[in-house]
Amino acid sequence: MRINIIIDENLEVDYDKLELLFNKHSKSIDFKVYKNEFSWDEEYIVYPRTHEKIYESLSKEEVNSYINFIFTDIQYINNFFYEGHENLVPFSLFDWDYLTNLPIENGILFFTTTYLARLLENADNRHYENIGCVYDFLGDKRGVDDGMRQASFCKNCLESLEQEVLSEEDEKLLEDLKLLLDLLSTSSKWNKSILDDIKKEPFQTNKKRKAITEKEINVVIASPGDLIEERELLIDKLERKFRTDKHEELCKHRLKVHGWEDLASQNGYPQDVINERIIKNMDIVLAVFKHKLGSPTINQETGKERFPSGTAEEILFAIDNKNTDSPLGMVYFYSKPPAPSFEAENYNKLKSEWDRLKAFKHSIGNKVIYKPFTSKEELIEIASKDLMKNISELFEK
Repeated sequence: MRINIIIDENLEVDYDKLELLFNKHSKSIDFKVYKNEFSWDEEYIVYPRTHEKIYESLSKEEVNSYINFIFTDIQYINNFFYEGHENLVPFSLFDWDYLTNLPIENGILFFTTTYLARLLENADNRHYENIGCVYDFLGDKRGVDDGMRQASFCKNCLESLEQEVLSEEDEKLLEDLKLLLDLLSTSSKWNKSILDDIKKEPFQTNKKRKAITEKEINVVIASPGDLIEERELLIDKLERKFRTDKHEELCKHRLKVHGWEDLASQNGYPQDVINERIIKNMDIVLAVFKHKLGSPTINQETGKERFPSGTAEEILFAIDNKNTDSPLGMVYFYSKPPAPSFEAENYNKLKSEWDRLKAFKHSIGNKVIYKPFTSKEELIEIASKDLMKNISELFEK
């Protein structure tokens, strides 16, 4: 399947990197990305008049391609994002900076995937309210921002698709769309361009780890005090989800989840007790942060600060130890910053906490691949999948 992504020359996009990204994450589609100069005789795009004129100007190769997507900043007269004619679909990114602070290339990926998703849908898969699903109608065009950050099939739409009898070609297309949407969501949640990490190679290791207990992976949840609900969900539900999602079967290990809550009340500096009794006996330290880094830990002999927080100390114990006998580190950060009122009494304290967390995140950026999340439900979903991948790839069977 050949798809041309033709970008009006008045839009500044790295065409080569965009083409590389599309083809790197797609097995069923051959993408060609390039720029072109279009002669817009009118102030607006008018369906079907404008489409017919553009279609007549297409080359023979473009006419014979599966679809031609054209991206421009010229506005539709009805203010739509797009309307299709034959195998031509002009997309309007008019007033883009008003709708979102995400870059145009993220929008190109978003509209390409959402249009292709329509080739898989039935007539019922349309949402006239913006819920962050690829099948949102986007009557309120500002929904494109959440659409790029969520970038997914909602649960009901995905279940509907999975119940349909899809052709082998559509099955491959669906898998490609999931990969592209995951990429879009991950970048957009961090307010990043999808092209920022296009040359980044995946983390690899040659020597596999050996679980402390045979056929069992022990993971501890590390988190500051502002993630009570997220922590409770991981502690109470992650083991069951890992099992019911068939991850245990796939990676050949049972998952056991721990926290400081496992400890009985006892003497000693709390962080030292946690380190000695729990952290050193774990295969994986899974750290989660929201808006706070937490309180510093103290060297009991000197009285000076030891680490910026207990959670920081626990995850740094994992990621600063390079040998495979130490725990593996996994880190997740909440995607949205705090939004305190400037008039709030504790505004300075909240800002200070957020600044400390940002500084810590920056300090570990070259030590670990961390991921964003937007809700506790999304956190447990991606954590479960990442655990399965890491256990399968990095631990001995």
